[in-house]
Amino acid sequence: MTMDGQMDGGELLGSLPIVMDVTQAVTWEVTSVDDDGVATVTVTVDEMSGTVNGMPVPDQASTTPPMEMQIAPDGRILSAGGMSFAGAGQTGGASFPGMGQMTPLLPDEPVEPGDTWTKDFSQEIPFGEGTIEYTSTSTLERYEDVDGVNAAVITTEFTVPMDFTIDFGELLASFGTDGMPTGADGLEDASIAYGGDGSFRQTAWVDPEAKEMLEVTASGSFDMTMAFSGLGIFEGEEIGFTGDFTQDVTRG
Repeated sequence: MTMDGQMDGGELLGSLPIVMDVTQAVTWEVTSVDDDGVATVTVTVDEMSGTVNGMPVPDQASTTPPMEMQIAPDGRILSAGGMSFAGAGQTGGASFPGMGQMTPLLPDEPVEPGDTWTKDFSQEIPFGEGTIEYTSTSTLERYEDVDGVNAAVITTEFTVPMDFTIDFGELLASFGTDGMPTGADGLEDASIAYGGDGSFRQTAWVDPEAKEMLEVTASGSFDMTMAFSGLGIFEGEEIGFTGDFTQDVTRG
């Protein structure tokens, strides 16, 4: 994943560029499938490398806890556990809520090349109030050969407005007593309110016979704000974050 962004912290923090290039090897394991076909998937980081603003990213694979996701049969990611939004906790903390839709969105009916379909859906916020709302339009562009597989090429345009709050009390409670982060005392009443929006374009290659995702590439831009409450000197402060990103997912 790459990101080229700018953070504006006002008079308190000033302006800071964020340039990131991170590579990960992850394992996705399906742990259960419910009666509606929704799969619970555990995502574990095996390796991580890269840079943020020219500085090496520590390989936190051994200390990054597994993340649990719920994925619908049509590819919608309904929830992504933890503060990561399927991204931030596993990329050195730099991510945008909404980037967690890493799987292609499949049609509800048979389609031919050139056909389009729309899906509007929500992704749960695990610790706080609100949801991440997706509006998407997908197109079956064509079929093409990928290592001997006649793969369906699906493009999707997303818009993702944001209006939700992260509650640190709920977040910290999820760690339990033994897993409480260092320096977390006094944050039980703190929260961050997110606003803004993002727009993304995703291209996915899917094996329709094996019903497997082969590869996904995505790019987009974002413009979001984070307003702080109950965080000492950050009380009442608002930080702006704008930028562009790319993201590639390839099966190993």
